[in-house]
Amino acid sequence: MKGSSIPREAEAPVASLLSEMEKELLGILKNTELSSYFQESFLASGKRIRPLFFFLLSGSLGASRPDLADYGLILELLHASSLIHDDIIDHSDQRRGMASFNNSYGNQTAVFLGDFLMWATQKLALSKGDLKLLQLLNQRGEEMLLGEVQEIRNHRNLRLSPGEYGEIITRKTGSLFLLAAQMAAHLSQVAPERGEALERLGTLVGILFQLVDDLLDITSDSGSFGKPVMNDLREGTVTLPLILALRKEPSLTAQAEGFFQNGDEKALLHLHREVRRLGLEESLLYANRIGQEAQALLLSLPDTPFRTGLNALIPFLLERTQ
Repeated sequence: MKGSSIPREAEAPVASLLSEMEKELLGILKNTELSSYFQESFLASGKRIRPLFFFLLSGSLGASRPDLADYGLILELLHASSLIHDDIIDHSDQRRGMASFNNSYGNQTAVFLGDFLMWATQKLALSKGDLKLLQLLNQRGEEMLLGEVQEIRNHRNLRLSPGEYGEIITRKTGSLFLLAAQMAAHLSQVAPERGEALERLGTLVGILFQLVDDLLDITSDSGSFGKPVMNDLREGTVTLPLILALRKEPSLTAQAEGFFQNGDEKALLHLHREVRRLGLEESLLYANRIGQEAQALLLSLPDTPFRTGLNALIPFLLERTQ
């Protein structure tokens, strides 16, 4: 998402909360013996999509409390921890256009830095004295972990179905957006039946975010994306565009298997072109359907600047593919 700006309509209603959360995040990173590792790291350059979604949804539901920024920070810390661990697993050298922690400090140190952020998440959540929050955090954290393991188990699995792919991204990415929606519903004390619709909204936004991220891996250059492109293909992560391309042209399976075995860059470039030609359009249509369903759910919320912000956020996620 490097180089793209979040719409003003999305940020403006919660600008003070985002600013407060940012100060708290910097305070946590500076007031630790590990502070030198976090200087000028990618943690200071994110767009805070998850807390932004949480703040807008909480505002739409009428949640108002002096420590609301802390709850957004819980989401951001958990997300940052997962990014550090993801980069280690994926051998990624870049994150948000900057050197990843594993690139800068090595895998061993990066593991502990990710763990530190995980413990910081738990510490902040515990300080709220809210058992329901801890239950939600642990449930969604477990789902994230299981989604990551499921993805690893399907490494280079060229027979992965669209449904299995959907299950993986729902767990590994949708879980944190679901947590944001559940936290907003919990703090607003909404009725259970309304809470289900909000959970669906959070899950859809998470699916959309990951789907678009997977599309960007084949449509962007590394400068605009902020991390290496074609990385999914290089690392053997099977995403929807590849799945759809293989279904339309089964002969590509042998080419993909050949690339996985010998790492031929020419084979990668050919596979990349074919995935764009055969899998991109249908994947974009699916992403648009997800976005439309999410926006339809927003209609149940009061017509406020917070809902306007959510309505601007979803097209922004889609426009990243343009």
